[in-house]
Amino acid sequence: MLGANQLTILNGYFFHLTPSYKTATQFQMQVTGPIGPDYMLQASESLSSASWVNLLTNTPVASPFSVTDTNVSRFTNRFYRLKLGP
Repeated sequence: MLGANQLTILNGYFFHLTPSYKTATQFQMQVTGPIGPDYMLQASESLSSASWVNLLTNTPVASPFSVTDTNVSRFTNRFYRLKLGP
C-alpha cells in the first residue's frame, strides 16, 4: 500500500514526499525540496531509532527528484526517511 503525501520540515527546509510506484522488487518516491544539500535515504524494518540504515545519497540538481529502493522483496515491512547531509 502506498502512503499519502507527506510534508516534512527538517532544519527549516520543507520537503514533500510522494510515493511513485511499488513493484515486487522496488519502491520509488518523489522528493520535492531545496536543491543544494545531500539527501540520504534511510530504511528500517521498524521505527526504532537504532535500526536505520543508509540506502543511498543523492545530491539533486533539480526538484522534484526520485529515490528508489531496489531491495523491497527482502522485507515484510519497510519504513523510509530522508536526512540532510552537509
